[in-house]
Amino acid sequence: MCMYALTMSTAEPKNIKEEMADSAWIEAMQEELHQFDRLQ
Repeated sequence: MCMYALTMSTAEPKNIKEEMADSAWIEAMQEELHQFDRLQ
């Protein structure tokens, strides 16, 4: 799911503020964090 969300982005963000406002990016990062939790 994470890689799918990252590859589906249609435009590159201009800066980190833009990226952090992107709901797909936020969802992808949350999924990554949940994967770390599951490994512990």
